[in-house]
Amino acid sequence: MLRAVHVAFSTPKLWGLIIIPWIMSGALLVACGWGLWNLADWATEHLIDYDRFTGVIGVGLKLFLGICLVGFAYFGIALIVQLLSAPVYDLIATRVVHNLNRNGVGIAGPAAQVSFFKAMKQVIVHQTANILIWLLITIVLFLASWLLPIMGQVFAAVGSFLTMAAILAFDSLDYMMSRRAWDYRDKWRFVRQNIASLWLLFIVLAALVSIPFAGLFFLPLSPIAGTLLFVAKHSEDRLADAKSE
Repeated sequence: MLRAVHVAFSTPKLWGLIIIPWIMSGALLVACGWGLWNLADWATEHLIDYDRFTGVIGVGLKLFLGICLVGFAYFGIALIVQLLSAPVYDLIATRVVHNLNRNGVGIAGPAAQVSFFKAMKQVIVHQTANILIWLLITIVLFLASWLLPIMGQVFAAVGSFLTMAAILAFDSLDYMMSRRAWDYRDKWRFVRQNIASLWLLFIVLAALVSIPFAGLFFLPLSPIAGTLLFVAKHSEDRLADAKSE
């Protein structure tokens, strides 16, 4: 991730592209913030019976559940920003590969094997599927959390966080994978096979994005970090193949 930050700041051609998701994130936060807070307030009043809790405990439980609901919605906004920014992120990934190739440390050949529009169609379909999966898992975890007050909400929040971390890592690699026309199963297979080298990216991305409001402005680092990892893994595979021949 530190290398991704260095690449972002040392490559002026990326700055204009990085600003676009920032503007989008700010607009979504302003537009959705009021509605999300009112949704959380309504949920704490109607979804769970807090009459058996009084005083400080009742207020604390309501506040905690409200934070969980806003957190789930906030993670959802992050994934939506990723989806809406897909064309920009593809351009970022492509420029990163070009820079690596020019410096002699990138992958051999062109940065892409299929057209931009074909890759974007695949990215949009697959990332939409990921958002639906995250939403389904989050809803299931949230409903299950009713069975165990307080601790149930904690488990639901952690489960949603880890799911989002995996999806963000997938999304960060998706631009390189889609440019190679990998199908959905092949992409997740690549993520699973390289989990040992990707787990840090999972956690760091999710942790940065989890910073209230400011976290969304770290999202443009995801395609840079994902591209660097993909290129590094691809280079390792080519070196291993060369040694085996």
